[in-house]
Amino acid sequence: PDTLEGVASVFKSMTLRGIEQETRTFCFLEGNASKSDRLLIFSHDKVGREKAKTISVERIKQKIKSQGSEKHGWDERRKTELNTSVDAGSRPEVSEITDSFALRGDISVHVVIQTGPNGEDPVVEDVEHSTGTKLTLMRDKGFIQIQGLAEKVAQAKRQLQQFTEQFVTCKIQLRPPITAALANKVSHYIRPMPWIAAAEVDEAKDLLKIQGHQDSVDQTFKVLREVYQDHGLELLDSDIVTSKRHAGDEHIVGPKHYAKGRGADIIRVSEDDAAFILGRGGKTKHKIARVSGATLELHERNNTV
Repeated sequence: PDTLEGVASVFKSMTLRGIEQETRTFCFLEGNASKSDRLLIFSHDKVGREKAKTISVERIKQKIKSQGSEKHGWDERRKTELNTSVDAGSRPEVSEITDSFALRGDISVHVVIQTGPNGEDPVVEDVEHSTGTKLTLMRDKGFIQIQGLAEKVAQAKRQLQQFTEQFVTCKIQLRPPITAALANKVSHYIRPMPWIAAAEVDEAKDLLKIQGHQDSVDQTFKVLREVYQDHGLELLDSDIVTSKRHAGDEHIVGPKHYAKGRGADIIRVSEDDAAFILGRGGKTKHKIARVSGATLELHERNNTV
């Protein structure tokens, strides 16, 4: 209200913390807190947002009443602002958003625009067609930008997540003759195959390492068996070790599940976002942890949370 000197005159820090705890929201004073005339309320839960909004409006009315101020015109202006506010859960059918999906460090950007090993459409085209979103590859940053309706963007991210979860790391213990045969030909035999992110031979250890989609990795076994047969040898299942993820891979984006329903996500962010998440003196990071009940670790060296 114009009759108040600023939101800070109504919402002291302890008042905001109380509203946050009661409604499980984030509450911020926009801009300079001491001069701000706008309270921002964030939450994925619409019920929580509405409850925080109701509490806030009542506190403003109480402040106006205690000052004996004239509030004429404020209620109408407030209604207009509330109807035009950015509300993540109010009108998803008419508001477009832009979000991003970070690829794991072991997945190259080029695989999402390749036709699949069995003739599947490139995953980018498939996701765009099924969700109606627009996907843009940010090659230098290793992520995909997604634009569209909030619900469709979330669907696109789920589809991309399902695709990346099928990527595995496969290590094959080679026989010395096969190592010699593949050392100079892996770029012809395996790397050109669709949805293969990387393939390399460690000649010192007689080891072939392949990273790619499970369907593509399965097809590389057919190629390897043919190479083995050409040398009068047989590729044994015991020579193959396949794992979905390295436990210590800092570039993994997606959930790791633990006992009792607990989980962990590692998310890659930009330098600006890392600074924003940390906040002055770590206040924002601590606030996110307190409201969500999760523990956050910010690794500024490689910009992951």
